[in-house]
Amino acid sequence: MYRFSHLKDVFIVKDQDEKGTYTLAEAKALCSTLSEGWRVPTLNELETVYAACMEEGIQKLTGDLKFKTKNYLTDTVDEYDGWPRSFDFNDGVSYLSGDKSKHALRLVRSESEPSPEVNHQDFIKKTILVLQKYVPNLNTEKFTQFMNHCLLGDPEMDDIFGKQEPIKLNNIRYVTLEDDNMCSFPEDFYVANFHEDNDTVIIWEDDYYACGYKPDELDDEDEGLRDGYLGFIDLVQEKYLRINGYGHEIEYGTENPEVPHPDWTSWC
Repeated sequence: MYRFSHLKDVFIVKDQDEKGTYTLAEAKALCSTLSEGWRVPTLNELETVYAACMEEGIQKLTGDLKFKTKNYLTDTVDEYDGWPRSFDFNDGVSYLSGDKSKHALRLVRSESEPSPEVNHQDFIKKTILVLQKYVPNLNTEKFTQFMNHCLLGDPEMDDIFGKQEPIKLNNIRYVTLEDDNMCSFPEDFYVANFHEDNDTVIIWEDDYYACGYKPDELDDEDEGLRDGYLGFIDLVQEKYLRINGYGHEIEYGTENPEVPHPDWTSWC
């Protein structure tokens, strides 16, 4: 068995795959019959294993760990479709699966107790500390109100959009912002979304889907949507980045005449 860590979580990977292939429901039913806390891995955990193996060469996957270069099931469910994601050890990419899709299964278990739930006010303070490195005269009171609204929802809107579910902040890495709008639209237009560590292009797409766009609209060259940049506050690397739909990344404040950076004037 091998030990890995993601953020503050430490987990053990079982020596071998389970026999056969599984849907997520079948995999969870299997885990309920096992002892020692074995469970279906999250997408972040399989990405962590893959990254560590790439550092030591592909042989680590197919040799010591006996991972095969194929799709493995994860316990991470897409927040919009409600379907599980799988992770392909052939190309290091995650894919959306249906409820009845079956995949290879490698179980993991936590080595330590889960971290206590992060208080949302502490999460906001961390976000502000990162952002202040780039926007030193940020109006922190105004930004705190904005983040509270995005994290906790607005009870008056529950009848229209449904009740806001609490967000588990322990593993959140990115806070994404329509940061161009921060300087030009009314305050109630702003929105922030919260994402665990994942492919930044997928995050960019998810934010556009949440705004009502469809996949074919994102790739319409006449619309040019993929050229548009979103603000990414990276809480792990403590950076404020702007990333477009191709994954092109620019750190806020760097010189780039083709991509104007938001000045946050209305927030300062």
